[in-house]
Formats: sequence, structure tokens, C-alpha cells
Amino acid sequence: MRGARRRRPPRIRPQSLGLALAIALFAADASAARADGLTRAIDYLTIAANEGGSSGGHAAIRFGDETYHFQHDDLGLVRSTREDSREFLAAYAVLQNRSMHVGRIAVSEETYGALRDAFNERFLAQTRDLERLESLRRDRDLLSALVAARDRRAEGPLVSVPAAGFFLADASDERPTEGGAARESPALARLRDRVARERGAAFLSERRAALARDLASGGADAGELPRPGSIAARYLDRFAGVLALDALERALPLRANAYRAPGDGSFALADDERAWIARFADDLEASLARLAASERPGWSRALIVGMARLAALRESLDSNRLVVLDAYPANPLRLDRAAIGRQRDLLPELVLEARDDLATARASLPQAERPREADWTRVETAANRVLELERAASFGDELRVAPHALVPSRPARRKAAIVPDLAAEKLARALAATNDALRAAEDDLRARAGYGLVARNCVTEIWRVVDETLGGEAVVSLGGRLAPGERLTFIPIVSGAAVSAELRVVAEEDVPSYRALRLAALAERDGDLPTRLRESTTFSSTISPRPGERDSFFVFFTDGLAAVRPVLGAANLAAAVGASVAGVAVAPVDGGRLLWRGLRGAFFSAPELAFVAIRKGSFDFVPRRDRPEPETLDPLLALAR
Repeated sequence: MRGARRRRPPRIRPQSLGLALAIALFAADASAARADGLTRAIDYLTIAANEGGSSGGHAAIRFGDETYHFQHDDLGLVRSTREDSREFLAAYAVLQNRSMHVGRIAVSEETYGALRDAFNERFLAQTRDLERLESLRRDRDLLSALVAARDRRAEGPLVSVPAAGFFLADASDERPTEGGAARESPALARLRDRVARERGAAFLSERRAALARDLASGGADAGELPRPGSIAARYLDRFAGVLALDALERALPLRANAYRAPGDGSFALADDERAWIARFADDLEASLARLAASERPGWSRALIVGMARLAALRESLDSNRLVVLDAYPANPLRLDRAAIGRQRDLLPELVLEARDDLATARASLPQAERPREADWTRVETAANRVLELERAASFGDELRVAPHALVPSRPARRKAAIVPDLAAEKLARALAATNDALRAAEDDLRARAGYGLVARNCVTEIWRVVDETLGGEAVVSLGGRLAPGERLTFIPIVSGAAVSAELRVVAEEDVPSYRALRLAALAERDGDLPTRLRESTTFSSTISPRPGERDSFFVFFTDGLAAVRPVLGAANLAAAVGASVAGVAVAPVDGGRLLWRGLRGAFFSAPELAFVAIRKGSFDFVPRRDRPEPETLDPLLALAR
């Protein structure tokens, strides 16, 4: 079989051939593979280096619409990551401005399924491991606070209660609750009355008392706390339940800073939107009436968020304009005023795109057969982004950034009014057991997934999963075998060459970076030499007028100028050193930003002296009108899986 596949597979170039011809080239070479029962294909992606977390390059494996890769995280682990294939291309080839090479490997249906399942299970298993670590850390923090309170005979410690901030102030917020004690939320009063009709007038107070008793016991069984990993979750679920039922019984209004009710006329509701929101609010009210009696884990957080959304929905109907919760996470990425000032010219375009997204999300509501939470989440997310961007554009305020769909959380720190009535030695014993379990879990995870530059990185983990799944069948299943880390294949570019040379590759594709794609288009329009001269510096480039916020300080782009790279690298090095010196002087003003960018600039300029270009520049934002479709960048993405 190895001898039969020595014919060089076609190299597809979308810029010159077009997608239709690319499909024809692929089909011509792959027909023999299909005749042998190799009806599926997996793609191995080798991504070029750029400054940042993958300055040595990166690798990924693609199964149709899903791409798996491994990243070195802040915990020192090689973390398994699963992404939508189109979003992966957009992130790496466009925003991170990194070219990549794709090798398509023909496989059987059985091999395709086995490998895809293996990568998915690796991702899910590691996700569970990390969730357990986080649970143990929450247990440790809660028990430490409870032990300290018991030792000092003090009041209960402050604990962060999920979603409580929609109705209750944080302990650090000394402002009184808006509206005073007499004001009730009509939406929650209506829900409270429904619960009373369906479950009895005393249901809410009786269930709240039962939860308080369970809190006082610490959820203990025979006088002992639950096993480590579930103590904080159980405690917070019940504490949040007490607060949620109290908020419902008193029909507390939403706090003024917990929701967004813009007066802009564009947020006025159309008749079909009103009808959808009314149906969704009625369905949600019925669901919340059942949830108030639930015993499932996480019921209390779902109840609080649901009540908050119900209040926003009813307010939307009463005011005839879109009202949404402030759905940003508690600790989002924030761009400060200085960063906003540097990117101010991008804000109008971002606002327009966000407005388009909101219009699309709103238009989809009446089209749905029945109201779904996912549809409202899209509207809520889009509306939050519009309002956040418009505030930053109008007032220069800091900008909260969250890349994915927003899920309302808004925790609030509240005093743990009910401290488990357990002896100090039992609390101390539970804390010791939790610390032991946490250390063991951390050690085990580091042993299995601790990052190693050579032994365990983004490349070796891909081929380790493949090796563990296929074993001795790899030669038959893939046409060859790549042992993890052998013969320098732990280096992404080397592994890509090995895949092309040794496995059953039926098609290959060079995916250009966004900057390379734009340079080619500009050179065709303006001529090659004028384009190269104009686009060679960060000061004159029309593709990237300035380096992105993530980039180091540099002046010349050197990735396409190999012959003069050392000269330009020397200029970049001198400029970076100068920026570092200036950064020392302005550090009290900019928080050391220029100093750090200058130091990093010097680090990434040094390889350019030896003809090696790592830094390519990146983009904080690419307007939608300029973004290439992922299938344009990589035709293999559009071909038969």
C-alpha cells in the first residue's frame, strides 16, 4: 500500500483555480481511495508560528465541522480543545494572521468514527477532570472560610452566590435596594401567586425552612460532610435556593444595574415580536412554577436566572421595547479607556455589525414554531453587545468583551447567615481531606497532561491519541504511522512534512494568512513593488495600520521579505529597544504596557537577524465585509468529508 500512494497528491490553490476546479482535482485523486472503501477523510493542519502562545507553530486535526487541538494553558497542562472548524480557521488564519498547511488523509468509515470518538472522549474526560479540580478548589475555599469563622466565633463568611446579583446587592455595594421594600415586581408577584395556587399558600416558606435546616447540618450524613468535590456545590445550591425562594416570596424587583432597557426607538417591539415574547414568558412562568419544587442539582441558579428573565420579558411587554438582562460574565475581558482610545476608529464598524446581528436574531423569533430559550439567548447576547459597544463608542468607557454566547450569571457575595452546626474538628477534618484530594487530583492531572516542550505538546498529543486508538492498525488505517515525538515530529512543521510523506494523503492545501491574502489582492490591483513598499511597515500598511493589541513593538513586517530580513530585523530590534527605554519613563502612566511590548519586540526581532520570521502581526478586528469565507481560505473544508 505504501508503494501505491507515492504519486504526489494535487496541491489545490483556491486563488487561481476556484472552488469548482479544486473539487475536480480532489475528486480525481480520491476516486481510487473510495474504490478501496476509504470513503471518509480527516485533515491534519499545520499552523505557522506567530508571536504569542504558539511561537513554535501549532497543529490540529479536523473531522469535518469539528477541529481538535491541544493548547498549553495557565495551569501548565496540555488542554484538549474542540472548536467549530469554520471558527478555528477564522481565528488562526484571519485574526491571528497565520498561514497553515492541510493534508487530507483518506480513511474508512470505521477509522473515521473511532478517531473522532477518541478525540471527543479525550476532550470530555479532561473537561470533567478540570471541573473536578474547580469543585475541589471551591470546597477548599468555603471550608477554609467556615473553619476561620468557627475559630473566631465570628459571623458566617462572605460567599459568592450564583445569579443572586440580579435581585440582591453584593456585600461591597452599600447602596440601598432600588425602589424600597414596598415595591414588588409584577412578574414575580404573578409567579408567586401561581405557585401558591398550585402547591399551597405555605409552600415557599416551608421549603425555604427545609433548605435552611439542611444548610445548618452542612448536608451532613450521620454527622459527616459530603465527600470532597461536592461540599461547596451542595451548600451553595441550598443557600441560593433560600435566597431565590425569599426573593420570590417578596417578589423582589430586578436591581437597576442588572438589566438594560434602552430608550432607543430601534428597540421598540413589532407585533409579531410581542406575540413571541408573550408566549415565551407564559411558558417560562409555567416552567419556573415547577422548578421551585425541584431537587435536581443547580435548580436554584436556574430558578434565579429564570425569574430575572421573566421579569425582563414582562417589562418588555409592558414598555413595548426590548428589555434584556445584563448577561456579561462576572469577570469578562475588559478593554480599558486607553485601549478603547487606540481602537476608536474600529468602534463604528463593530457597532454596525452588532446591530446587524441583533436584527437577524430578532427577525428569527417569529419564524420559530415554538419559543425556545436558545432563540432568546441569541437576542439577549446581541442586544448586550450592541449596548456595550455603543456605550464605549459614545462615552469612551471601558468595554467588556466575551467571545461566545452570553449566559446570565451575575453572582453576588452574601454573608453566609447559616453556618453548618458542626464541630470545629469535623470542619477541620473535612478541610484536610479536601486539600489531600485537591493535591492528588492536581498531581494526577499533571502526570497525565503536564506540558512538555518535546514529550507532550500540541503535536505529540494528537498522535498519542491516534496511536492509542489504532495501535498496530495505524499502517493499514492511515497508510503509515507517526509515533508521538519520533524523529523531531514534535515540531509542528516537521510533523506536517511527515504526514505528507508517510500517510495516505490524497490532497493538500496551503491556506494563506489573512495578510498574505490581502497582499496578493492589493498587488494585483496596485502592482507588486508599490504594494510591498507601502505594506512593509506598521506605519504605512493599509491592511494593518497598527499592530494588534496582542502584538509586540515592531516597525517592519519581515515574513515576506527573506532576502533583507536581517536588515529589517536589526531595525526592528533597535526600535524595540528604544520603545523599552521609553516604556520605563511612561510606565507610571500606561502601567508598563509600552515597556512590555518593547521587551517582547526585542525578543521576537532577534530571530529575524538569522533569517527566521516568527512574528507576523495580528488583528484585533477584521470588518465583516473584508473577512474571507473559511471555504475560500481552505477549499478542503467545503469538499466531501
